[in-house]
Amino acid sequence: MKKLLISCLTLLIVQSFAFAQPGWNMTQLWSMGPWWDRSVDVEVSGSYAYVADYQAGLWVVDISTPSSPLEVGHLDSRETAWGLAVRGNYVYLADGFAGLRIIDVSTPSDPVEVSTFVFTSQAYDVTLDPIQDVAYVAAWGAGVRIINVANSAVPVEIGYHDTPNECNDIEISGTTAFVADGWEGMRVLNIANPAAPTVLSVVPFPGTRTVDVELSGTLAYVAARGTVFVVDISVPSSPVLIDSCDMQANPSEIALSGSYAFVSDYWGVIRVLDLSDPQHPQHELYVGTNGSASAIALSGDVAYVAASDGGLCIADISEPLAPAVVSMVGTHVNGQDIAVQGNIAIVANRQLGWRVLDITNPSSPVVLTNVPALEPSSGCDFVGSYAYIASEGSGLLIYDMTNPSAPSLIGQFDSPGPATDVTVVGSTAYLCDGPGGLHILDVTTPSSPTLIASYDTPDWAQDVEIRGTYAYVCDGYADLRILDISNPAVPVEVSFVGGDNAQAIAFKDNYAFVATGHVVQVIDITDPLLPFQATTFSISWTRDLTLVGNFLFVAASEHGLHAYDVSNPLAVTEVGNYTASGVACRHGCR
Repeated sequence: MKKLLISCLTLLIVQSFAFAQPGWNMTQLWSMGPWWDRSVDVEVSGSYAYVADYQAGLWVVDISTPSSPLEVGHLDSRETAWGLAVRGNYVYLADGFAGLRIIDVSTPSDPVEVSTFVFTSQAYDVTLDPIQDVAYVAAWGAGVRIINVANSAVPVEIGYHDTPNECNDIEISGTTAFVADGWEGMRVLNIANPAAPTVLSVVPFPGTRTVDVELSGTLAYVAARGTVFVVDISVPSSPVLIDSCDMQANPSEIALSGSYAFVSDYWGVIRVLDLSDPQHPQHELYVGTNGSASAIALSGDVAYVAASDGGLCIADISEPLAPAVVSMVGTHVNGQDIAVQGNIAIVANRQLGWRVLDITNPSSPVVLTNVPALEPSSGCDFVGSYAYIASEGSGLLIYDMTNPSAPSLIGQFDSPGPATDVTVVGSTAYLCDGPGGLHILDVTTPSSPTLIASYDTPDWAQDVEIRGTYAYVCDGYADLRILDISNPAVPVEVSFVGGDNAQAIAFKDNYAFVATGHVVQVIDITDPLLPFQATTFSISWTRDLTLVGNFLFVAASEHGLHAYDVSNPLAVTEVGNYTASGVACRHGCR
């Protein structure tokens, strides 16, 4: 199985270097958008979406055609862009320790900062008073800061309230503010006099951290770790907890539309709640996104999700119980593994799910579909007309790829551990299962995979490759384990080679290249019973590697992608490198 590293971009880089010459440098051929960082908040105004993108700053996206969004403007962050609000021609950006930045977006392609107001703690989110020219800033450890923004060029602090915990979010209704204050719960403030807010009440949610509040009439929906709480706020001084809905996840933000609530969460999933009985919400379904779904904004029948590493995810919610992702802006999907067959590539994505690409034109791949999942997809293989997905929470998933645009799940093997990789040879699948070791499965009938045997490796099985009658398992800190699988029903370990942290492997002739910690080991496997380390070469924190011809491509954590000429495995030379924002990683950074 070809493992072409980090993401779709890497696939294209590798293809461009299949016939590379020493001294060349790698270049980006294609992306689905800019190299964004971590999209954490989004607001929609008119035909534009405004995205707070962590250390990458503010992005302005033209969404006049939701199926073909276009990034038109950008302004770098000074520190960490956590949240934003939009009014008229101005964006109010909560930029961490850089404070509240007021940005003129009257020309969307050229955002211009007009002023800044700095606090003693991080500006984490901002809410605008619906009537007055006043901004309420959730300033984390500095509580609620109240800023008069009538003159955008000269913002003035007119009041504050020092909340006891971590001020995450503020919602306003008339002269009352509802504050998500971390571990303290929801704090209710009287803001009739913004210069001197007073506490009306506090609603604790013991054992959980409050991150977001959304108001609907006399009800407040409060997102906290693992739960959405429903609170009656008809009497703000005496709020009453009515009900709660267990999300079995980590909600980040709530958005309301009609009789439904759309809840984004840090696992990269939009969860839909039925509010036909507003006091007793019911959990209906999940929709996967590419990246941690940090925030969500609604505009008509469209949801805009800040999908962390996935950028901006745009979904059609005209049928709330059958939402569909219509487009993505941004390319960093935290890809974990890739497999190619003909003109079709499949990419396993750690931020829940996997995608199918048409790579007929390598410089302009086309996304055929994104397949959502409830758990991270860490490994994949593509054999015949079937895709095999290693899902960290669901084991081995087998999809019929007869129609690549609409893969259908036909089989599953629910392994006990978090499945991290899969390699299929003939009718046999070899599944790495983290602490569960290696599982060998009969997939003759893909709709009904059956376990042939298991081998409990000492540490954390992360990657497996088959060569002849031997399985080579990268087993984390237990190094490279070599198993005799001539009888798949009775796998036998015949040798191992020590290292630092074996994560991935590739072969050339009688040598195995193993990514281990801060080096790549070159191991002579002429005799699998007596392997030995022939040499090594250093690179900062290797994560994954693959071989194309005489060139070895190595993902090196924050140091990007490196290419080595391995025509002589005992005298490896580096011939190129490509460094992009983000971390080159396989199966997650442990």
